[in-house]
Order: sequence, then C-alpha cells, then structure tokens
Amino acid sequence: MRLKVIPTKTDKKLYLVKTIKKPGAKYTTTKAIECFGSLSELEKIYDDPIAHFKEVARRRTEEEKARKDEQKLVDPIKVDLNAHVDFNEEGMEDGKYDNYLHLGQMPLLRLYHMLELDDFLARKRKSWGIRSGMEVIYKLLVIGRIICPGSKLATWQQLRHFKLGNSKPTDDDVYNALEFIGGSSEEVLQHLNEVMKRKTGRNTSLMYYDVTNYYCEIDDPDNAVDGGLRRRGVCKEHRPEPIIQMGLFMDGDGLPVTYGIFPGNNNDVTTFIPMMNKTTDDYGMKKIIYVADKGMMSHDNIVHILSHGCGYVISDSPRKKQEKDIMDFLHDPCGYKVKMGGDGNSEVVFKYKERTVPMKRSGVTYRGEGEKKTCTVEYNEVQIVFWSKKYAERARKQRYEALEKVMRNPKVFDDYNVKGLLKKIPVDPRDGAVREDMEYIVELDREKLQEAEALDGYYIIRSNVIGRNDEEKPWEDEYRFRRDNFFQLNKDVDAMSIIDMYRGLWEIEETFKITKSFLSTRPIYVRKESSIRAHFTTCFIALLMVRLLERQTGNKLNHSEVLDAVRQSIVAEISPGVYRNIVTSRNMENIGNSMGMDFTKLWYTANEIRALSAKPKY
Repeated sequence: MRLKVIPTKTDKKLYLVKTIKKPGAKYTTTKAIECFGSLSELEKIYDDPIAHFKEVARRRTEEEKARKDEQKLVDPIKVDLNAHVDFNEEGMEDGKYDNYLHLGQMPLLRLYHMLELDDFLARKRKSWGIRSGMEVIYKLLVIGRIICPGSKLATWQQLRHFKLGNSKPTDDDVYNALEFIGGSSEEVLQHLNEVMKRKTGRNTSLMYYDVTNYYCEIDDPDNAVDGGLRRRGVCKEHRPEPIIQMGLFMDGDGLPVTYGIFPGNNNDVTTFIPMMNKTTDDYGMKKIIYVADKGMMSHDNIVHILSHGCGYVISDSPRKKQEKDIMDFLHDPCGYKVKMGGDGNSEVVFKYKERTVPMKRSGVTYRGEGEKKTCTVEYNEVQIVFWSKKYAERARKQRYEALEKVMRNPKVFDDYNVKGLLKKIPVDPRDGAVREDMEYIVELDREKLQEAEALDGYYIIRSNVIGRNDEEKPWEDEYRFRRDNFFQLNKDVDAMSIIDMYRGLWEIEETFKITKSFLSTRPIYVRKESSIRAHFTTCFIALLMVRLLERQTGNKLNHSEVLDAVRQSIVAEISPGVYRNIVTSRNMENIGNSMGMDFTKLWYTANEIRALSAKPKY
C-alpha cells in the first residue's frame, strides 16, 4: 500500500491505494482503499499530513503482510490424518523422510560472520584449487563439528539439514578442499586473532599454554625417515595407537588464540619454544606473561622467556628431584600464611609462603629457523610454595584407588606411580618363610607411602613477576622488564596474585576436554599432513565459537549447556516454505536473546529462516 495525492478543482485529496491484479487481467491496476480527506482540512490537524499518512500506509502494509504470513501458518495445521509417506516424492534423497533443519546452526552462522571468515575466503578465492562450493564446505566442516561431530563423510551427509548456501558440493569436493584449508591454516589463525583483537579487545597480558595429544585411527605410525606427524608417544589416554601432539595458547579471558601440532613422539616440554616464537613472530605478542604447568619447566624454556623480556608463572612438582634448599623451605612450618575454614572451622584449608632467590641458568634459545644460541642468564626468581587441603584429599583418594587396582592386577596401567610404593617379598607359600628362590608376594611399603603422603597438596610455583613496591611511584606503562630480569607490573602483586594467575590454567585443561569429548576431535581419520592440519583448524574454529557463545550469554551457560542447546534445536518443514519448531529449550532462548535472535517462535516462514542464516548488516 502507498499514499496517493489526487488533485481536485479546488484542493487535493489523500488516498490509501493498493496495486492489485484482477482475475483474468493481463496488467495490474490501482485500487483506492480509503480516502483520508482533503489536504487543506488535514493541515488543520497535522503539521505535515503527507508525511503522517505515508507512515500510516507503511504500517498498514506491514499489518497486511503479517496477516498473510499468519494465514500461511494456520493452513498447514489442517492435515490429512490418513496420509502416508510418499517415498517417491521429488527431492527425497536416499528414500529418507527427514525434511528438517538444525535451528542451532543459526547463532553459529552469526558468529561465523562476526569472525569475518567469509571475508577471509573471498580474499583467498584464487587459492581454492576446486571449482566451487568452498564457502559452503568451510561452513559445513566448522559448524558441523559443533552440531553433529563425525568424520568428513558423515558431516557431508548431513548437508541437507543445514542452510549454508546454494551450492551443493560432492563428497569429493569436501576431501579436495582439505588441502586448501590445511595449507591456509596459519593465515586463518592470524586472521582470527586480528578480528578478535579488533572486536573484543583480546586480553593477551596472560597467555596460558598446555599440550595434549590425539590418537589416530591407524595401527602403524608414519615412517620416521619420510617424516609425518603420526608417531608413537606417551598417550594421555594410554592408548597404543600413534598420536599427534597439539600445543594450545589461551588468552587471559579463556579464549583460544592459536595452536600448533607436532609429531607424537615429541616431548611436551620441547613444544613451548616453537609456540612462543609463533606468538611473538607471527602475532606480534610481546612482553607478556606465560603461564604453564610443570611439564613446561626446563632451563631452556626459562632462558628463552627471559631472553625475550617476558614474564613466566610455571609450576614445579615437589615430587621430582629438587634442590635441597627449596624442599627444606617447603617442609619448614615457619613463615606460612594460613587460611582457616569458614563457619567456625579452625582447620587449615590453605597455606602459602614465598621467597626470592638469585638464580643462574644456562639454556638454548632459538631465534629463527635453525638458529640457536646457548647462553647463561642470571636472574631473580620468586618461589611460592602452597598447600591446599582440597588438593591433598584428592591426591590421597586417587592414590588409594590406584593402589587397589594395582594390588588386584599388577599389570594395569599405573596412573599415579603407585607401583613404586610396593615391595616384592620372596616367600615359601607352604610355611611363609622368606626365601630368595621362591615366588613373590606384593606388599605395600608403608615408609614410601608416608613419604608420598607428606607431599600431598603441595605445589611449587616459579615466577619472575613482581609488582610495584610501596616506595615506587606509578609509571606510564602497564609493565616493564627490569635489568635484573624481573617482569614488573605497574600495580600491587603478592603471592596470591601469582597463585591466581596460575589457577587460570584449569580453563585450558577444560578446553582440551571440550575438543576431545564434545567436539570429537579424536580419533583422527585423515592421513595427509594438509588434511590433518585442516582437521585441527576446523576443530579450533569450532572451539572458539563454543567459547564465544558461552561469553555471549554472559557465562550463564557452560559449554555443555551451549552444545546441548544448539544440537537439539530443530525445525521441520511441514509444507513448502513453512517450518514448525520441533525441539527448543530455555538455553536456546537465552542464546537467542543474547544475540538478538528469536528461537522460540512456533512457526517460521522460509524467509524468516533465510534471514536468520543470512549475514547481518553491521
């Protein structure tokens, strides 16, 4: 509808008109719906009658459109209860009657556009190497990893349940696309980091690092001479298959920054320097604090961090061989600051103390491809020892559970090194006499057990991070690297501040659980190195999206709730162009509210579905 002004002999009249097409007519015609009155009379009522009634016409048009949409939705409810499925229906693939869409893909597509991945692909169009469909394939492999994780073939078979674009790639197209996705993995990681810095103000003052591994669906490792990533190593899940090591950096807000993959026989500690060089050289991240667990504690890593003017907060285990003075410091009861239990509980639940010790370490630093240098660094190190009642109780419980398993079957895998607490005694089974030539009985070594229990709950943290002391005035920057190799923050920093920095490392461990359990990153089925990198890249982007959805909801939902919501949300096409909301949830409503999207409507038109999946206009 629109406003039309028609002149008369003495005045002008305002009409609401509508374009219609009469039955059998060849051309459209205009029909007057309502006369609003003469312009001269209306000017006595309205400041600008024409502008006013143009707005009236616009509202009437919207109301009529809404009524038509409602009518379209009402009609399909009138169904024939005696109708049967027609498996010869046009468009039914493989005889399957499953005409539904994953509504949970819609917030993920919004994040996909927010991360500007479509813009990245547009810039790389000439490098695709396949005829068409890369945009659809990229979306499918990333969003499919979240909605329906599985093999590349299984994900492709779900394509009809997604709204990703007009092209319909074949399964061969998907596999051919892996070479491009793997070959451009470093570029897309840098692109994502730039977008995150620009749009979220990424917090890289702290960078958390950890390593895990993923097993492969093969029996034999890659040939060591020819190279390859799939090698036998220490699998964190105690599986015999070849594995691939993955190192992951996470920022101070718990969002993944970048990853690196290494052959499965690489020791965890050797992955840190290449990954640190990656963040400084490729991402320009300098003068930051690296936080890692005891697996990264080595002289080379510490020297490399100091030589780059950075800070570190790295844990160390009191159970491994340590200098005598730090163990004496740990066992000395003097100097501990204690925290008592609440509600009148006089029991110690947490205690800690710190000291600063001059150190001298020699290590190898790497500054380029193959370029390394051995150097000795003198520095001061803050050493913090702390004990937690909760950690102590957990360690004791896990040890006794492991002991029970080993006592029942000595051949089981020893998670907690409890076999070292057992001693073998040769005895004669007839009279119990100890004899060197007889069979053994296994007995618990009580003395070793007491030694192990004495260290339960204790941790050591080593760091070069300090704060501004009382005599110092604030300076302009947030931090500075001093000549004595201290990384000094422009604020108060005490032992608990360092402990809190270290505690953030739990989130990267949780991130690994998400990739393995929820995103089914392993086992790895593909074999070519480019395909393996493509697999990890799409899994990394999927992980970033899950973390962003958590934060999008203000952390009201955790990763498990987010994934359940988007995976279960489904709409079914009841009739052409009309969809019924079959499964939704309160969590899906929360996700929609946080992103300005409505996922609780009972009915959707095809246009509404298309609008949900389209790139928003920022």
